[in-house]
Amino acid sequence: GVVTKIFTDGCLDRALLALRLDATTGSYEFTDSIGRCIITVSDEGGGVRLVVAQGIVGENEQSLEVRITVSSVDHSITVNSYNLSGQ
Repeated sequence: GVVTKIFTDGCLDRALLALRLDATTGSYEFTDSIGRCIITVSDEGGGVRLVVAQGIVGENEQSLEVRITVSSVDHSITVNSYNLSGQ
């Protein structure tokens, strides 16, 4: 649903902010009053990270998969690809 999409966008935003500060790979999750968010960050080499943000609200689930490049100079983020999946 729309709420799940918006929530998943928020999960991704939170992950990208964290990556600007620290481009470490790994997984983490958090739960708030709306739903549960699972973030996975993988290193694809050459400064490229694959970020998967999975948002779960009730029975609805969506995933955003984004490939980004994090600059080692100024910590800026360039989005290389963006894919949405789920219901």
